[in-house]
Amino acid sequence: MSPSNAKKKVFILDDEEDILDILSDLVEDLGCEVRRGKSGLQGFMGMVDQKYDLILTDHNMPKLSGTDLVSQILESEYNRDTPVLMISGYLTEEIRKKFSKYPQVVFVEKPFDSEQLKEKIKGLLEIDP
Repeated sequence: MSPSNAKKKVFILDDEEDILDILSDLVEDLGCEVRRGKSGLQGFMGMVDQKYDLILTDHNMPKLSGTDLVSQILESEYNRDTPVLMISGYLTEEIRKKFSKYPQVVFVEKPFDSEQLKEKIKGLLEIDP
């Protein structure tokens, strides 16, 4: 398989199993390889030496919040330029402002519309419609 045809790698982080399942199914339906985690700490540990094409993270998670995780990602060697989609019902103007200078950080409010989210993910992964 040539690099251009390689499966896109997506890391999904959410402490709610139902949301993890929904997001995983949605991303796998796009033909992507999915890795899952239930905390920001699991996410951080899973990115130490692995490059991803997209990172989806909740904000409100145990051990390391999504906001703290995104800050770590932006400083990381492997994923600093990776698009990050933060999905949360707790997005504040303060959070949005904190990452406003990073165009690779995008936000989606919970509850989300699956079809709209799928289109946003396809755009971030540059997958043709």
